[in-house]
Amino acid sequence: MTEKALDDYMKKADVEFRNILSKSKEDSYITISLITKYLFSCLVDADRLDARAFELSETIGKIENNHSFFQLVIMLY
Repeated sequence: MTEKALDDYMKKADVEFRNILSKSKEDSYITISLITKYLFSCLVDADRLDARAFELSETIGKIENNHSFFQLVIMLY
């Protein structure tokens, strides 16, 4: 991923994060802490999956589009 692509990706993430916070009916500190916990959980799961694949000398296919999953999460939230 190029530096520009990463920068664009982070800008989109910032917009999504701000949208979630603006829709929050609870205290924003609670919302931020839950999102942070979720993101770290995803990071740990991804690291475990990658480590296991490395142990087995396998490659993990690229996940093309999680957009629909995140839209569902936002709608349920």
